[in-house]
Amino acid sequence: MEALECLQKYFGYKNFRESQEETIDHLLQGRDTLGIMPTGSGKSICYQIPALLFEGMTLVISPLISLMKDQVQTLKENGIAAEVLNSSLDKKTYIDVLRKVYRGEVKLLYISPERLEVEGFIEKLSKQKISFVAVDEAHCISQWGHDFRPSYRNIYHLIEEIHPRPVVGAFTATATIRVKEDIIEQLSLENPFIKVTGFDRDNLYPVVERNVDKNKYLLEELDKRESAIIYCATRKIVEEVYTFLKRKGFPVSKYHGGLSKEEREDMQNLFIYDKLPVMVATLAFGMGIDKPDVRKVIHYNLPKSMENYYQEVGRGGRDGEKFKGILLFAPGDIRIQKFLLDQNDSDEEEYEKLDQMVAYANTNGCLRNYILEYFNEKPDGKCGFCQNCDSSFIEEDITIESKKILSCIYRSGQRFGASLIADILKGSRNKRIRELKLDEISTHGLMKEYDKKRIVQMIDELVQREIVTKEQGKFPILHLNEKSSEVLKDKTPVIMRFRKEEEKVYSAKAEKTSARVFDLTPEKEKLFEVFRAWRKVKASEEQVPPYVIASDATLRSLVEVLPKTSEELLEVHGIGERKRDSIGEEVLRILGIWEGENTEKEVEIINSSANKDEPSYLVTFQLYQSGLDIEEIQRIRSLKKTTVCGHLIQALKEGYSVNIEDFVSPEKMEQIQSVQQELDTYRLKPIKEALPEEIDYDEIRFMMAWINRENSSE
Repeated sequence: MEALECLQKYFGYKNFRESQEETIDHLLQGRDTLGIMPTGSGKSICYQIPALLFEGMTLVISPLISLMKDQVQTLKENGIAAEVLNSSLDKKTYIDVLRKVYRGEVKLLYISPERLEVEGFIEKLSKQKISFVAVDEAHCISQWGHDFRPSYRNIYHLIEEIHPRPVVGAFTATATIRVKEDIIEQLSLENPFIKVTGFDRDNLYPVVERNVDKNKYLLEELDKRESAIIYCATRKIVEEVYTFLKRKGFPVSKYHGGLSKEEREDMQNLFIYDKLPVMVATLAFGMGIDKPDVRKVIHYNLPKSMENYYQEVGRGGRDGEKFKGILLFAPGDIRIQKFLLDQNDSDEEEYEKLDQMVAYANTNGCLRNYILEYFNEKPDGKCGFCQNCDSSFIEEDITIESKKILSCIYRSGQRFGASLIADILKGSRNKRIRELKLDEISTHGLMKEYDKKRIVQMIDELVQREIVTKEQGKFPILHLNEKSSEVLKDKTPVIMRFRKEEEKVYSAKAEKTSARVFDLTPEKEKLFEVFRAWRKVKASEEQVPPYVIASDATLRSLVEVLPKTSEELLEVHGIGERKRDSIGEEVLRILGIWEGENTEKEVEIINSSANKDEPSYLVTFQLYQSGLDIEEIQRIRSLKKTTVCGHLIQALKEGYSVNIEDFVSPEKMEQIQSVQQELDTYRLKPIKEALPEEIDYDEIRFMMAWINRENSSE
């Protein structure tokens, strides 16, 4: 079997992505390989395809337990004999996996590097026929890498014990020259083929929003039906954002180091299984998360470096479809990051990296180009696919303002940073200004008609154009240079582009909902949503994440191709032979109903997926349990809101797991319960009359059922 045939049969992809084919070809020729490819570029395919074509077993070594679990789950769904050995397994499962290995029933075995430290493990493993060893997150082997793991040093001993020597592939998202050389040396790669792909993620739509009401922005931008990750700088901010979104009715999860291990695992699973698809987290979240359908990665606070930002953004759009990377920037974010750097005794380089991140947040140029240039790549003109390229700008001659700024820097002794210079020009008489007698210099109040924010923007522009030199590090002091003299002598005008602040840009190429991101017609958008609902029900039945059943990209392809036969299903992106055998019949049945004359197609599809003997309220409950909200269930089942609520209230009364806070906020719960106790009645009308108008009858009905159940369980 050829590599492309293997890709199509097991994964349902028609072609390899750029760089994958070349990497795979060298591995299949028996050549050691080092692949340095950005997150989301499809590194796993580069070792999974050779693993299927080599004789014997392939070992995949990874430090990320959740990533191993996700990949093995997906591989099994595609009909591939994959297993995992790590600390998350109970003793019985661990022994069962080992027996499969010894019987030669495993094609890909995922192990954590710490397994290699278990006495006798390498010796037992080396007796199996192992043709290929794939080392994921290979930078962990280098002491110069940012995630050095000493256990990785045991991989070389494993390779030495295997006879004949296996082909070795090492893969990582980023590696400096020093780390790259260390990987080759520590793994003893023999004449390796080295593939370094570019840093550009062409499906990323970068956005920077400056000085916006962040919570209001989230309410406008988030979609309850799609996956999003919101990164915050501290645990406290995570809790605040989580509480805010939960009160607003969003299906939100949270993740930070202050939660117990069990709580973190629960929250992570709720996110992965699309039960709570909006995740609010610190940077502790994300390593090893391979969820392909994250449509937005939002940084609520400024990250500490471009490296951190780009790694975190890489958790979006892993299915190759368009996604947004949004940075919400406010000047206060800089203080938070500087405080965190101070607490960790960071070196000057860390402060320099923060300065570069601030420059990205302030640039009016192409955002993608800024990212690429930071990583030493040469872009080809404007990208046409970022917020700044899609925005309208006003050009303004700020030569006079620039001369005032330069004069202030000079007259204050070239001893201060942008914030204090802006305070002087604005005419502030705060304590520090008075103590330093800066209110006595001639430039004090010279730009009092401007907002401080605008003055700082102008200073940042001068720094970016190298008209002003800013010291790198903890104290970013401003200095004049030769270019400063040219401006002061009227030899060089300064023209600055300001984005129209009143214009909020949403590119047609990166719309809000998933279906719109895929540019579907209204009719196909409906079918897309029907398939998403079906996928949730199917995933709930099989107890796997929805993307294991079918990715968003596969659903999009389905509604575009509209296959009518089993053979035509293989034309759909992401449907190979095994996937066709497992879901093909249901997919074709749904499409058959959709193409029919029934005007209530969505109702028929969902009802035909349900057990005919089940009461209607249980069909609604199953849809709720699979992650759909009331509006989605209304649309799918063509029921009124009151009917859907009635079904879920019935399920609540019958003892099924219905979370009351999904339908009634904690504040309203407290109000309703207080009135019910005061009136000592369960009658709806008197309770409604005693409550604020915004509390509706459905919320009261939910609460009465909940109170009854709580009382009966006491």
